[in-house]
Amino acid sequence: MRFGYVLIRVALAALVGLGLVAALQAPVQADGPHPRSTGRVGTAVAAESWDEQMHTDDSDPGGRVRFRADGDVAEVCDVEADGWAVDFQVFFDAPMQDFVIYEYQIGGSGRCQVLRASLGSPYDLAENQIYGFRICLTRSGGELRYCDYAYWRA
Repeated sequence: MRFGYVLIRVALAALVGLGLVAALQAPVQADGPHPRSTGRVGTAVAAESWDEQMHTDDSDPGGRVRFRADGDVAEVCDVEADGWAVDFQVFFDAPMQDFVIYEYQIGGSGRCQVLRASLGSPYDLAENQIYGFRICLTRSGGELRYCDYAYWRA
């Protein structure tokens, strides 16, 4: 009787082991490319889900921002290996001045950062409000250059 019990335990352990090996070898389904393969930072968001997109105004745009109002998702990317970093701002356009709600900088060709409402304040924008979005290039925290801006509804 004891021999049968041991045999069953060994068989179960072997089956569990085979299942674990199979699970580890199975391909992983993801929302996008593996973050380490592209230099991306943050969570990838499906390309077809963007409401708006904008690039820096240099001759070969080095920066890109894409925005989706549902979830206030902004993806900021440095797309060129040119020594410039991308500066991204979301602002409220008030009479005679802009009030910056948040600003983010990222550098390094191919690096992106996803900012979203689920990160909390200041990324959670008021619904149905129009905000200003600005994307620029900068070197070593210097002057902002090649800026483009737009007004989008969150």
